[in-house]
Amino acid sequence: MDGPPLPEAARPEDAASSISPDADTLRQVATQLVNNLDLHQCSVKECRAKIAAACGLERDGLEARKDEINILIQEVVASLDAKKSSQPSSCCEELGVESKNPRRAYLVTLSHTDKEEGADGQKLVPPGTYTRMEVRDFFLGALLSTQANRDQPLAFTSMAVFQERHATGQIHYHVALSADKCFRFAPLKRHLLAAHGLASHWSGKTDGYAGCIAYCYLPSPTKAVEELDPTPELWPSNHPPLSEASRGSVSAQKLEAHREDQRRKRAGKGKAEQRVREVDLWPIIVRENILPDEVCAEKLMAYAKRSGGQALVEFCFANWDKLPGIVAKSWKTEKVEDLVAAASQSRLEILEGACSAPCTCTGQWACFADAILSQNDHDPVEWRKAVRDSLVGGRSKGTLVCHAGFEGNEGKSFLFRPLPLVFGEDNVFVTPPKSAFPLLGLEKARVVWLDDWRFNEEIVSWAVQLLWFEGASFVIARPQNLYSGHLRYVKDDPLFITTLQSDLHALKGKLKQGDLDMMVKRLKLFEFKQKVTIPSHVAKGCGSCFAHFILGPGLQTRVLRSEAAKRGATPSGETPEPKRMMCLSWTVDDVCTYIADLELGHVVAAFRDNAVDGRMLASLSETDLVSELGLKPLQARKVKDRLT
Repeated sequence: MDGPPLPEAARPEDAASSISPDADTLRQVATQLVNNLDLHQCSVKECRAKIAAACGLERDGLEARKDEINILIQEVVASLDAKKSSQPSSCCEELGVESKNPRRAYLVTLSHTDKEEGADGQKLVPPGTYTRMEVRDFFLGALLSTQANRDQPLAFTSMAVFQERHATGQIHYHVALSADKCFRFAPLKRHLLAAHGLASHWSGKTDGYAGCIAYCYLPSPTKAVEELDPTPELWPSNHPPLSEASRGSVSAQKLEAHREDQRRKRAGKGKAEQRVREVDLWPIIVRENILPDEVCAEKLMAYAKRSGGQALVEFCFANWDKLPGIVAKSWKTEKVEDLVAAASQSRLEILEGACSAPCTCTGQWACFADAILSQNDHDPVEWRKAVRDSLVGGRSKGTLVCHAGFEGNEGKSFLFRPLPLVFGEDNVFVTPPKSAFPLLGLEKARVVWLDDWRFNEEIVSWAVQLLWFEGASFVIARPQNLYSGHLRYVKDDPLFITTLQSDLHALKGKLKQGDLDMMVKRLKLFEFKQKVTIPSHVAKGCGSCFAHFILGPGLQTRVLRSEAAKRGATPSGETPEPKRMMCLSWTVDDVCTYIADLELGHVVAAFRDNAVDGRMLASLSETDLVSELGLKPLQARKVKDRLT
């Protein structure tokens, strides 16, 4: 503490002789502290703690004499104010130069003053003159009055007005304030002083608005619960409860910074680094981009040996088998907001969103898909509709798309391989292994893909399969040492199956022909006989091309128009090329589907009779559509507009 030395009896080294300081000593100590500290902004308890510490006592060493100390503090403060009555007021802090890094959230203190004017002659008003609601309105009015001088409009998002009392019993305010962007406070500070006589001090907290709320809401060693404002003014009306608003957001970066801060503090006390917890690996995994693959544990240990220190090495060594799960859990935590957003989307919306994903096959997946379907005598339009109906309607009798091959390598799995790319691997339940609980995890999926499924009872009983495939509810068995009870499955997640013809129609075990007939009725069956060779980079699947292929021309156009709108395209067609290029690959059936989707079904026959494919459609003018294909002028404009 700067300033003149404390009285001899109050020095810490003389604590043994100052266990019960007399009144004169206490007055000297209090006077010295008032000269060096701003007790106007300290609570009564904090003032007592500072005096006790200066006297060489524990912080609560004067609690037994608190009434005496309280009176003493008031007398000392009043005496100091009387001595300074002829001096210029310092309550009005000079604005000075603001930080070059303005904040979004501030803690504003409106300190009490007994002065009527500041050093510049500006009128000063004690904050206690105003109510909490008036203070709130003053800040909102200051924002409105200073908008014209800002480059961009500013909006307050949250505000909380807390009323507290000085050691002298006078009122002061703390205002926690948050805005929609970083801003400089000087104009607001000047307005509050000029319009309402309120001198203000603006500061920030490392935790932003949450830190400002916590300062006013949570007790501390120097501020008891009873000294806090029990009824602060909160704005707006949907302001979150203070129990939530006082807790800041958590991110991997903040968690890592907090652990490092704790490590340094412990080192300062001669203590070793605290033990590593699973959550402490989250920042490392994200920062080092350690993905949940077959060598993720090795990558973590390599980092630990290189830069993580002994504590991290010991953790990885002791928890080696758990590391892949921790990596997967860390990435789920990092992307949890995206996962929640995806969970609120319909399957069709997810499919539409995949249209904007980058193509990974140079546009070849759709060509192979079309060829595979055509050479097996399946109409691509019919297959697309079957898959789309299953995704939209979910599981029910007759909507389960099943590919049945004869020998293998017919491309039946190739057509479904993009499903995990579109919906995410964690959201696609795949063929389970034989176990006591084969369907465990099914409840978390959005789509089911049973690749190379065997229609027998080795994995799932026939009765459960019939219920599952027809859309009825059934019970998923769960291990009772990990769960309480079993789970009734009622979701409508669609199923897609690949199998062999011989397996689908063969009688196995106790199954009878009637059992097989009931199963076939639940399937939308597509048979595949022709073998196909697919390049490896195409065989992996392409989520973008799959989405475009399934949606078909009409829905593709709707999705692309939505994407163009997000990019700011105008109705005049500033971004027509992606749609026009897509149109060029359409078959005659695709064009007919597109025309029907525009509710122009009465002219579909004309398009089919004239073999209008995508390339021809792109070349036709509105005049051609009217004169050659029987459309009316406005209908022709509609056809061309939807392409651009």
